[in-house]
Amino acid sequence: GAVFFGLFNTVLDKVIYLFMRLFSPNKDASTEAHLAYYTDYFRVLKGSNIFQIIFGYGSGCSGYPYTVMYNRYTMHGNWSVESDIMSILVGRGIAGFAAFYGFLTRLAIKGGKKDFRYLALMLPILLQGFGYNIQWDYVILLEIILLGLLNADINFFEPVGTEAVKLKAPKWSQKYIDAAKCRCNEAVSAALNTKPVKTCVKKGEMLWEKLLCLFQ
Repeated sequence: GAVFFGLFNTVLDKVIYLFMRLFSPNKDASTEAHLAYYTDYFRVLKGSNIFQIIFGYGSGCSGYPYTVMYNRYTMHGNWSVESDIMSILVGRGIAGFAAFYGFLTRLAIKGGKKDFRYLALMLPILLQGFGYNIQWDYVILLEIILLGLLNADINFFEPVGTEAVKLKAPKWSQKYIDAAKCRCNEAVSAALNTKPVKTCVKKGEMLWEKLLCLFQ
């Protein structure tokens, strides 16, 4: 009870702090700059052609129209605004924004129906993207893996049994998967000094451990 109460107070303090930074009349320069990425979007649209509006200025180039408007960071090359939402909207356009956030929404909803921990993971990522860039390559890769596992009806957060993971792979790639399993069995057998085992993992190991073993 005391631990939960302390955690609740900590979260509440952070929420109040963020609220004051966003809506206080005396905002700091950093907050003003982050909010300006949103309020200036219509100016960005006005200075863009139809192709740039629909398909964007390019990945990692969302800062370009702000450089044109404010003569900001002129000594740098391409740069991105500090907001996933605006960076994707300006950099990849309306089409890229709809496709990417449709993908994230599908992951959050489909994952949440299977296990609340998917929502617990995705909500902070989505909220954090309001004011910062966190959709780096490795984060996107993780999100793709999570949705792929969901489509294969595999829960990333649950321990797996002794059965091998049945990946929905093309027939032509099955021989490579079988070869990887074989190498994994040999490695496990050599480490334990036992006869080769039939599966790559022991009961109770997490899925990421199975995948690590499978592709080593």
